[in-house]
Amino acid sequence: MSNYKIERASEDIRREISYLITHEVKDPRISSLLSVTGVELSKDYKYAKVFISLFGDNESKEDSFKALKSAEGFLSHEVSKRVKLRFTPKLTFLQDNSMDNALKIDSILEKIHEDNK
Repeated sequence: MSNYKIERASEDIRREISYLITHEVKDPRISSLLSVTGVELSKDYKYAKVFISLFGDNESKEDSFKALKSAEGFLSHEVSKRVKLRFTPKLTFLQDNSMDNALKIDSILEKIHEDNK
């Protein structure tokens, strides 16, 4: 299997999950400041790591992940209907901390810049 096919399928899954979370899942615990940043699909198409970026405090992030965990079956079923794959991948939701890390680095750089003035 080529990497191109896996990347294309991963992007299709990312797009569908993003749409489903924002338009179909009606759980109030899911933050409106949620973004699906990426999907890593295994070579056998059986497992998918879904990276989620959330803004807000730790409690709202935790609530959003609990809601995603409870909607996992629905999301998996809908992805299987919308993305034509031989197998329906098992979805695992993981937190993407890259935005938090970028904000920390930015604040450190600003502090260094102010100290050098």
